[in-house]
Amino acid sequence: MELFNNNHLIHKLAFSCEMRPMIGSENEKVIGPGKAFEIEAAVADVCLVSSVARNHSIERPVVRIVVDEWSRMIVGLEVR
Repeated sequence: MELFNNNHLIHKLAFSCEMRPMIGSENEKVIGPGKAFEIEAAVADVCLVSSVARNHSIERPVVRIVVDEWSRMIVGLEVR
């Protein structure tokens, strides 16, 4: 039998860090549009095939998106 169990304390600390409300916004740090951007890249869930041989798959494309932090508008898009 344990006299002191750390699991309750660890759970309480994790809850206070992970489940707390987020106060504020990243937009408060940005002065205006065009000052800061976010870049995200992901492998698309499609498979490209050759136009010559349809049964030969080439690869899955990578999609990159650039978003303006202040306006949250997409300012760039690349599929490679």
